[in-house]
Amino acid sequence: MKTENEQIIENQGLVISIAKNFPRREIDDYIQVGRIGLLKAIRTYNGAKGKFSTYAYVCIRNEMLREYNKNKKHNHIINMSQFDNIQSPVAVTINTDDLNPEEKTIVEMRLNHSSYRDIAKELGCSRNKIRKMLKEMGPKI
Repeated sequence: MKTENEQIIENQGLVISIAKNFPRREIDDYIQVGRIGLLKAIRTYNGAKGKFSTYAYVCIRNEMLREYNKNKKHNHIINMSQFDNIQSPVAVTINTDDLNPEEKTIVEMRLNHSSYRDIAKELGCSRNKIRKMLKEMGPKI
């Protein structure tokens, strides 16, 4: 089994290749944030989550997107659809066919790490209702 440091060194190229999709003048910042995403991927990965590089890509990209979107200098937000050609890990794939539109919105926002407060604001309801709906949806998703 490889140590975290060995895995970080081995996957540094992946972090850099993803960082190149963001503003060049801040590439060092995105590499640092990407390393955090890589470390999270290393710590949470298990073989059941599919291929490690695909899982790590999603974790790294999500950390970089969060950093980009919270940076107030930017007046627009990166659209996740520009990354649609990347296959999600098996563990992240969720069947939403049996969900109504409101439930789909909740699931999608949670997958994008939105808080209950943000989801409740988007749907115009309470955080407790969101929690209850997610709990009830558990068997469906």
